Amino acid sequence: MLTELSPKALLAGTLAFVGTFLVISMAATLAANNATSLFDAGWFWLALSVLGTAMLGIGGYVSGRMAGRQGLLHGFVVGLLGLAIILSIVGVAFSRSAAQEIIFSYGLYGMFFNCLGGWLGAYASKESA
Repeated sequence: MLTELSPKALLAGTLAFVGTFLVISMAATLAANNATSLFDAGWFWLALSVLGTAMLGIGGYVSGRMAGRQGLLHGFVVGLLGLAIILSIVGVAFSRSAAQEIIFSYGLYGMFFNCLGGWLGAYASKESA
């Protein structure tokens, strides 16, 4: 079962997830630290929330689309790899309580959306073939 995982798809999905996570995190930090009229607007925070939710599934989607098979498994593995990378970044930069908050918030939704993204990616790959 694990021999059917595509390493290239897992790498691409994990890089897509971590890259998107870093962009969303930088935008949220910039918005929180620079309270200008642009960042005070409700549409900005709504867009950031929508992009943050999409970020949870983009890595799984990329992985499932590239692999073309076993999208749920690829999405789950990308979620685990992404969580490990993010926790290592957070663990170096922040405290243990911040890491526990990341596990709670990302762990509940991240695995679900990455699996869903992986399934959608594999389904889209089969439909386009």
